[in-house]
Amino acid sequence: MRWGKIFLLGNEVEIGTKLDWENYSTTVEEAIKTATIIDGVPFLNLQETIKFKKAIGREDSKNHPIQMKLQEKPFDLIKKGAKILELRLYDAKRKNIKIGDVIEFSKLPELVEKISVQVIGLLVCKTFAELIEDMPAKYLGYTEPDKEYLKTSIYEIYSKEEEGKYGVLGIRIKLV
Repeated sequence: MRWGKIFLLGNEVEIGTKLDWENYSTTVEEAIKTATIIDGVPFLNLQETIKFKKAIGREDSKNHPIQMKLQEKPFDLIKKGAKILELRLYDAKRKNIKIGDVIEFSKLPELVEKISVQVIGLLVCKTFAELIEDMPAKYLGYTEPDKEYLKTSIYEIYSKEEEGKYGVLGIRIKLV
């Protein structure tokens, strides 16, 4: 009973009336008020779960892969090992990516097929063009003559306004 508030006894889970750890405190009532309801059972919502995990030092993503979606072609290139660099906006979600993290890609449109990769390098740039120019095209699963196509086709996914606002991230990956 490390924390003295939540413990498992046989097949029962007992929860105290106050959830108070050193850096996290709420009541059962407060937790239920903002809970996610699944099959009539309240579960701590995602934001509260993240705050709770950070407070008790269990915020690592190694056991919980980062979820991302991918179009069919880049997904298949990664799957066969031909693409080892994924390009994304350097937005709030991507700023949390660290070397060693595991990313689980889901193939669009059905999101049924999945592959997992480990982050082995990160490169932040101002623009996709700068990043594409600095990397061998083979890292993206293409040939050098395809670089001009890559520099323009990326804007079918991201806008230049988003690029200017966030910057871009090259995520060097290996299959796991």
